[in-house]
Amino acid sequence: MSGLRELTPRGRGGISVLELTGAGPQARFEALAGAHGDLAVPRVVQLRHAGESLDEALAWRRPDGALELHLHGSPVLVERLVELLEAESDAHGEGLGIEPRSLEAAARQALQTAPSEAAARCLLDQAEGALRGCLERIAADLTGGDVQAAAAAALELDELGQARRPLFEPARVVLAGPVNAGKSTLFNLLVGEQRVVVSEEEGTTRDRIEARTQLGAYAVDLVDTAGDRAATGAAAEVEARGQVAGLAERRAADLLLWLDPAGTAPPELGVPTVALQSRADQSPGPGARALPGAPSPQPIQALADPSGTLETLERCFHAALGLAGDPWSPGAGLPFDDRTRAACRRLADALLASDLPAAELELAALLA
Repeated sequence: MSGLRELTPRGRGGISVLELTGAGPQARFEALAGAHGDLAVPRVVQLRHAGESLDEALAWRRPDGALELHLHGSPVLVERLVELLEAESDAHGEGLGIEPRSLEAAARQALQTAPSEAAARCLLDQAEGALRGCLERIAADLTGGDVQAAAAAALELDELGQARRPLFEPARVVLAGPVNAGKSTLFNLLVGEQRVVVSEEEGTTRDRIEARTQLGAYAVDLVDTAGDRAATGAAAEVEARGQVAGLAERRAADLLLWLDPAGTAPPELGVPTVALQSRADQSPGPGARALPGAPSPQPIQALADPSGTLETLERCFHAALGLAGDPWSPGAGLPFDDRTRAACRRLADALLASDLPAAELELAALLA
């Protein structure tokens, strides 16, 4: 049975609860909620339509596969959301401002904003049915009674989706280190243009500077931050604020690139970190120092050897985040957004637990 049901009486009240079952209403909820993560535990989600914020709601997926949506109890709001969640879509699931229902239509939509060529190639494969083919083979294994093969294939699909996530959601790469370590020079090299003023004067970069660029096949959001030093002088307060903002960026980074001509060890901030000995061509000797047991800093020469520096950074980026150098395999099925990744994770979990009804429900929703 598929549909939408109000679990609380219509009328003014603090909370209104909707129950969504089946692929259609749940797919339309996914479109309104966007990226929300796994709903096995209740999560607060933002519901939006056509750029308009509708409500902040509590959502969770019950063990029986139904979604519960707890809304603010305004009758006007509830009526509007019921209208959107029950809306019919055209043959491709498009035309109402709602995310396409089919895998292929969703991939076509994501293709319009693909952050890199490799991401576009992967999305084009999904738009041509690559992911559907993988899921149909899993369904055929289930129909044939080979639950073990279905579970292995679903687990492989889930792991591939998680591993390729940075292909579609660019990693945040932050440059940090002491003043005059060459961060701005490296930033300009990676971006391919003079975006940051480079000067021997300490404290030239006082605020973060951000740009979208690429490391190998992957798009990344690159951030240059203020150098570490005790702020002094007339602009000390401004520089100090920049350093505080820079520290916040480092802690939120997907990857921290720590530059220091002396090769000192980077601070431990709990994020993946690569230590780089910048200006290696100007170093008086070996000089690079690392903590006992830690890898030695990688030497780079952004001005003297730009191509070698880029090769080193790409290699370190791939290794630090466990990324494949060439993420596109022609025709390979791949979960490509939050919805498909979360659904493939639930499918794998259900099959590994031999929960066949839950697995069949996830397959049906994905293949709708």
